Amino acid sequence: MKAQEHEFEGLPPPLRHPLLLLSMAFVVGSWIGIQFSVKLEWGITVFAFSFLTWVILFSLAKRRQSMLVPSSLMLSLVIGSAACCSAMLTMEDRTESVEFFREAIDSREDAVIRGRVVTEPSVSILEHGGARVRFDFDVREVPAEDGGIAVRGSRVRVDWYGPETLDSKYPPFRIPRAGEGWQLRGRIRDIETRGVIPLTTLQVRKRSTTSRRYYGDDASSFVRAFWKVRSEASESLSAGMQHHRLSAAIVKAMTLGFRSDIPRDVMECFKLSGTVHIFAISGLHVGIVAMILMVVLSALPIQKRYRVLLFGPLIIAYTIAAGAKPSAIRACMMSLFLFSGPLLGRKADPVSSLSAAAILVLAFKPDQILDLGFIFSFLCAAGIIFLVPVLNCILLRTEFRLSSWLHRHDTLSIADFLEEGGLPQAASNPQVSWRRWLFRAGGINVAVSMAAWIASTPVTAMFFGRITPISILCNLAVIPLASLIVVTAAFSMIFGLISPWAASIFNSANVVLTQLLVLTAKAFSSLPFASFDIEPWGIGAVALWYVGVFLFYLALRTRLSAD
Repeated sequence: MKAQEHEFEGLPPPLRHPLLLLSMAFVVGSWIGIQFSVKLEWGITVFAFSFLTWVILFSLAKRRQSMLVPSSLMLSLVIGSAACCSAMLTMEDRTESVEFFREAIDSREDAVIRGRVVTEPSVSILEHGGARVRFDFDVREVPAEDGGIAVRGSRVRVDWYGPETLDSKYPPFRIPRAGEGWQLRGRIRDIETRGVIPLTTLQVRKRSTTSRRYYGDDASSFVRAFWKVRSEASESLSAGMQHHRLSAAIVKAMTLGFRSDIPRDVMECFKLSGTVHIFAISGLHVGIVAMILMVVLSALPIQKRYRVLLFGPLIIAYTIAAGAKPSAIRACMMSLFLFSGPLLGRKADPVSSLSAAAILVLAFKPDQILDLGFIFSFLCAAGIIFLVPVLNCILLRTEFRLSSWLHRHDTLSIADFLEEGGLPQAASNPQVSWRRWLFRAGGINVAVSMAAWIASTPVTAMFFGRITPISILCNLAVIPLASLIVVTAAFSMIFGLISPWAASIFNSANVVLTQLLVLTAKAFSSLPFASFDIEPWGIGAVALWYVGVFLFYLALRTRLSAD
């Protein structure tokens, strides 16, 4: 009998995920409706024809099992054509806003817009003197003699320049606040980015009577209450960190989504090390908050199946307070679907949860299909869900075979399982168990890092012209640090409700953790061959990569299931 022989867990059998096919159809349909100038009448015609055909096939499938596959495929066409029509309607609604912005950019003259501030403004001191207030602004209308021209669904980034005293406790003029309606005057221009959509900015160079409060576009008191809570949470994370502005900026970026205060050179280190994703409110951050909430709820006298009724509103509130970015919305919806399983009497299914989240996000905002945050978030989540079980299974088999080879000459007798008094041992060798736990914990982290890298590399190469293989190793050090920072920040915000002094204790711990985080990113980014600048990939190379990954996944799964 081998000394270290132990039970090995194989790869679980694949499950059926019908919602996955429907979500893929919804994604493709949304992309076609956004990208191509397809006539709405054609989309409605395809939807009507496919719907009638599906009704016929579905009726036949009840009597003939062979018609089930054609019925499913036709249902996918119904879903895809419906998504395409929704996307085309969204693009038609934005025609007037696109024309207005194009005319304003070409004229090179100041434009006046009205709308609502939708992010908490941040103030930065500029290198050449002066300061800049930056925030996102939802444009609602353009002032005109007859009252105003409605401009819906357009967002610009506002850069409001002024003296350095803007960063003081008493600025020379009132800075806009999140949720407030304003009328602004400035120069509109597009900034080319490496993403799909250029960044539209409004540059306000001076204080004028034209730029003023406009109460007609104020958010509701309910929404403003969320922004107030977010502002108070930001103050808690800044308590006692007056001399550590970089640490405060990193903590607020990782917990509340304030990224504009992080210096460009620091952000570049995280980009070169492939770990910039820790600043996007995503599954890591929402998962930590969800874990804290479920631990608190488990201490309350509430049945497990009903905890989601309290958990849901709380996690939604955090997602809104964190800026409601695409990655955060995806993680929020997935957590809601997963934790709703006991209430609905169903098992948690990550694949169906991810699919449902994609459908809901695109149904609400079809143009998210072109947002890099949406693309990266869903691709990485899909890569982790599908590839981690396969990669983890390979690592576990490697550990099993290595352990068997190292102890191939060891034999055991019955005496090895007995204590001195002749009683059975209470537990196995703690040293062996500890080493096994370390190997498996490290293995799952390696599998997650590799899966995320495999899934995101083609998109990184396509939009940024860069490949960062060092991110596989760097994430092993950065992710645990980022998790500790988010947990510590959560306690800072909770205890900040009691006293700023209590919040400063946790903030002091985060000063050390953030400094270690930056040093880690800088160390890995400076290593040779950490990242490669390449010619941006075309759509063909990206498609070839994912086809290769899919075939490799099928081959590995078939091999592991056969063993």
